[in-house]
Amino acid sequence: GLGDGPTGLAFADCNVPNPTEIDGDPGTPSVWHMSEHGKTSHEPSFACYVGRMPPRQVYLTGGPKALRGVYTFRYRRYFNERCCYCKEGSNWHIWWSARRRCWAVGQLHKAGQDLGDKGEPEHISGALVAGWCSEDVLEPTASTTRWRISASLGKFSKDQELRCVAVGKAPSLIQVTQWQEHSLNMTGIYFAAPSWHKGRTYYLKQCNRGKEDRWTMAYIPSTGKWSLVRQGLESSPVPSKVDVYASCDCPDPTQVRDVSWMLLDKGTKHSLTNTFEVTTVEEAPERIFVHGACSNLDDADPSPFNGVYVLDKAKFGQRPFYRKEDPSLSGPWTIRYWPKGQRWMIDCRTEFSEEDGEAECSVLSDCWHPAAVDGIWGFYQEPDAIKTKKQKQGETIRKSVTALPASLNRAAQAALADFASPTGSQSLNTKALQQAIADMTQLKKQPDGFAKAESSVEGLGKASNVSVDLLEDNISVPGSAGEDRTPAAPGNARRMSSASGVRRSSKMLMRRESRRMSGISLGEHSLARSMLDSQTSETDEHLEVTSSSSMGKHSRLLEKWIPTAQMFVAPVGAPPDILIISGMEPMQLNGLYKMCGEHEGRPAYQLVDSNMIPKVGPLNARVASDSADQPCPSESPALQDATAFEFSSLGYVLRWNPKQGQWILGEMARHYQVRYETTWPLRDIRLAADGGDGTQVVLQQVPPDGIAAEQGAIAGSILVSINGDTEDWTHEGDINMYLSNIGPPAVLEFKTRGLPTGAEGFAMLDFDAPYPFSVTIPWQVSAGDYWTLPDQIVQCRAVEQIPKSVTVKSFRKKPKEVNDIYKLLDRLHSGRPVYKSQSSNFILCWSVEKIRWTLVATEPDFEPGDSINGREVLAWA
Repeated sequence: GLGDGPTGLAFADCNVPNPTEIDGDPGTPSVWHMSEHGKTSHEPSFACYVGRMPPRQVYLTGGPKALRGVYTFRYRRYFNERCCYCKEGSNWHIWWSARRRCWAVGQLHKAGQDLGDKGEPEHISGALVAGWCSEDVLEPTASTTRWRISASLGKFSKDQELRCVAVGKAPSLIQVTQWQEHSLNMTGIYFAAPSWHKGRTYYLKQCNRGKEDRWTMAYIPSTGKWSLVRQGLESSPVPSKVDVYASCDCPDPTQVRDVSWMLLDKGTKHSLTNTFEVTTVEEAPERIFVHGACSNLDDADPSPFNGVYVLDKAKFGQRPFYRKEDPSLSGPWTIRYWPKGQRWMIDCRTEFSEEDGEAECSVLSDCWHPAAVDGIWGFYQEPDAIKTKKQKQGETIRKSVTALPASLNRAAQAALADFASPTGSQSLNTKALQQAIADMTQLKKQPDGFAKAESSVEGLGKASNVSVDLLEDNISVPGSAGEDRTPAAPGNARRMSSASGVRRSSKMLMRRESRRMSGISLGEHSLARSMLDSQTSETDEHLEVTSSSSMGKHSRLLEKWIPTAQMFVAPVGAPPDILIISGMEPMQLNGLYKMCGEHEGRPAYQLVDSNMIPKVGPLNARVASDSADQPCPSESPALQDATAFEFSSLGYVLRWNPKQGQWILGEMARHYQVRYETTWPLRDIRLAADGGDGTQVVLQQVPPDGIAAEQGAIAGSILVSINGDTEDWTHEGDINMYLSNIGPPAVLEFKTRGLPTGAEGFAMLDFDAPYPFSVTIPWQVSAGDYWTLPDQIVQCRAVEQIPKSVTVKSFRKKPKEVNDIYKLLDRLHSGRPVYKSQSSNFILCWSVEKIRWTLVATEPDFEPGDSINGREVLAWA
């Protein structure tokens, strides 16, 4: 409300009719003052204006490099009745020229020159008008016509045209990434500071590993660079001490374009880097999917925290917080972020704090949400449950020496004794092991000795960090003078030593999993990132990971984490419209399934034909026992063999059963019961007159005021059982006559078309997955009262539509024409889609020989199917 005293946020001692007339000429000091905490200070930038607020900042792109950058509205009075802008730390201005009737951008003859001092800038001696726009609008960003550049500055292409846009709100958080040279010191999430620095938003890292680290990303006007500094902005950053910088005057660091970031090497020298990137942070997905975790590292049983998680309204550690979608399945599992340890944590407890570093599973990663993790998750194990690396090496050797010849057995035993001795070197005897391997390679010359040689040398190599390639006789032992220390070829990656670490193992697992998971659309990208790009500190060398001092003292402070490359967390996208199922018995249940709605919070899919029409059998289909002589007519050729399978007239559906946490394929039938306590059923309802005799019996009449109607009975429902009996009454000639002998109490069970809620069905996927194709664990089939594995594999895959066009961008080499829109051709190449540039002769196709997508330069007459061997490959993935 209005107060009586002189207090306020700002005040001016000036008696004028309205506040827009307070300040005089721009050259005179402002009389406005700011009041804060009882103290007042002169504020020269405060002013009141008439009219709509113009953009606080505008951004010029294109044209000469000197023009580009952010211009700030900073004067206390309009110039020529309109706003004007100045580039920070320079004498470049944007103003409305009343004489030329255009918006102009130019450079005054000296820095600090005020536009109101000597009239129009273009008439000031030494002034340069570099560009202009002739459209008469209130502010420069409202222009829809082309900006022109002075001919004296040279010619510019259409892509380099001068553009003026308003600077919007800066992102509230950014992600700093450094590929290949992964460092958790500078990389991670940066939050926007509550104030500005030199008129722009700057960013502070949430999780600093060092006690004195205050990583800050800010724009330094004096250097014209976005800079990343370790010690913050409390003292002016020395250019030679800035860790990373980019010479680009843009509104925020995510808009750095056409220049590369410069990374500080050892000393004070900066070098070009293509591994550093600053990006906006994608919104956290509403649902995520955890898969691949086992309850025991030596067991295949899935962990209880696998499944679907939903985003909680509240945040934890200033990051998104997730809860298990259905905690009744396995417990109240949660995924939260622990800022102090820079870890995502999975835990089943209901009470914890931001200082709590205890969890069942965690991963070292400073990202915005768990589905963006690029590291390997690790499981907590009690100290006595973990064997030391030395014990594991000893066991490996003991298992290997059993298959060795006598001479090699003695050499291996000597190596083992030296390794296990308390006074020994605590490392394998290199010379003894060299001799052992030399003897071992002779085994491959024996007809049945190659398999033993391969397994035994692999065991010895892993135990002593030795890379052995039996096929090439390439033996490398660390510490041997003159030996070749080059790792084995990628084709023999499975024989690499444990020194290769989790990252190499992850690549092998990723390749194996990618082949096994072909056709799976959900989570492939996150799986590849989790396995291939992970560069965390947890490797095979760190079976016992000790916590750093900066993490504090906790009872289970991450001192024992066992890494696992099989686990991944993926965002849950939109459900596909169509699925395809194969391998089912009976075979009539194979085919296309179209989404028919939502059931228990997840999509349900109905069996359809090629025209997307629900596939159902005739209402009077006979049961198998009565149809051997004369198959019933059918609406579909696939259903003609009714002797083998009675196709339901209600159809079939694949749906989620939340009570057991299973995806179930079964009849699209909702069951209900009608109970008669004191009334005869035949006095209330009528069944189909032609029922019985092995055909389906249909509920024909349901009086609206009867007992059946009160209990929700629906005309057209199919009778399932009478007092629990499902067989005897099906062979009666007149079902109504049979029903006339059924008195109270009686229970009649019916089924009607709808989504069931029980656990009955033909096939079942026992996993809390967002969609039935999201995991590759085996489906089970019904064997009466229990589920069992089928004779052949049941597969469920998503059917996705191929895009008609794709865009190639960010190709920075020559030729620049590679960046273009590529159209889908009408024929396949190597069994996959092929795309061709709409303006050049570049194609994007699949290479069978290289097993990768390639961007290739071709001739104009290229046709899908032509060989691409020997052609120039511009890019590949």
